[in-house]
Amino acid sequence: MLDLVSVWFQLRFGRKPMLFFGLSGAALMFFGFLVGVYAVIERYVYGHGNRAFLYLVLLLVIAGLALFGFGFVGELVPTCASSCAPWSGKWDGSASAARPTSDDAGVGGHPG
Repeated sequence: MLDLVSVWFQLRFGRKPMLFFGLSGAALMFFGFLVGVYAVIERYVYGHGNRAFLYLVLLLVIAGLALFGFGFVGELVPTCASSCAPWSGKWDGSASAARPTSDDAGVGGHPG
């Protein structure tokens, strides 16, 4: 059963991880915002605060930012891999080809 769930997850979110991580991160940040509004109302309207709400807000917002960041990095990896594809044939992996040629000196390589 777990195999089916993992295959479904890969097929659904493999190419667009921001759909999963971004939405869940945004939901956590929004929920943290709502808890924060409630904590502010409880503190200033009712006159007594609760430190646990502050910790819950911090946990939710930081976890939401982390998930959103993971989704953003997950989107960058396929984009970078596809844009770097023309460079993949420059070096064949042998020791003699470890240094770039003189025409590559200006593109992140060593100056010859």
